Amino acid sequence: MRTNAALALALTLLASCRPKGGAATDAAVDARAAARPSAVAVQLAPTLDGWRIAATLHPGSDPGVGVVLVHQLGSNRSEWGGLIARLQAGRAVTALAIDLRGHGDSTVGPRTERVTWESFGTAGARWAGTALDVVAAVQYLRTAGAQRVVVVGSRLGASAAIMAAAGFVGLYTVPADGVIDAVAMVSPGVSYRGLDLRDPMRMYLATQRPLLMLAGDRDEASVEAVAQFAPRSTERVEAEVFAASQAHGVALCNAVPARWERVDAWVRRALNLAPAQPPRPIPHDV
Repeated sequence: MRTNAALALALTLLASCRPKGGAATDAAVDARAAARPSAVAVQLAPTLDGWRIAATLHPGSDPGVGVVLVHQLGSNRSEWGGLIARLQAGRAVTALAIDLRGHGDSTVGPRTERVTWESFGTAGARWAGTALDVVAAVQYLRTAGAQRVVVVGSRLGASAAIMAAAGFVGLYTVPADGVIDAVAMVSPGVSYRGLDLRDPMRMYLATQRPLLMLAGDRDEASVEAVAQFAPRSTERVEAEVFAASQAHGVALCNAVPARWERVDAWVRRALNLAPAQPPRPIPHDV
């Protein structure tokens, strides 16, 4: 798999800024931040079924870990600004935000024709391919040196993430460099756009990998998903339904920014990183 030249340069710069040993001083942290390349648009190698997926790379302090961000239906990779700001604070976490097939700049199908998500209809088979988009993103980060990769998905993106993590990718097999270490689902659904998550979730939970599920209490579909898949929190499975919350997807967290701190803290734990700062208590929607 090809490694984007801009990513290779970014990681080289980051490696040169790492302290040789011991705890990093404030000056060293500042130096890394100053040398860190800014966000860069990239195109992933074709998915297993031939789609070209566009993405934006936000380089972090450690190329050995990273997070893939997967947007909701009808949106694009730009929706993650609130979470990216948290992930890039302090010791920045490498983040790769993608445009799912048919969305944003990912509209080149296997036969080089232009295809948008509006043409997918309601058949789950068409939407199931989004799991391959997630696999391609994970491969991209691993090819660049990431040893541990987590995925955060919103709505449709959450479904794509758990299907990819569980290996539900149609006739294809998830390659070794496409394995996902943990999944966070913002406003999940049991069968959103015809993607039945019962078997994928059962298989994923059996692997004992970390899972985070967040929902607003007025989003009935997401509350149902949390009740089915994570009726109680455990060491590996964390779930939270926010009271008096009318929003769903990224809007759920944008409404109360402390919720992004919750996601950021979970991502860092899943990547075995120290927290940027303790998350604040999360208030109701205002």
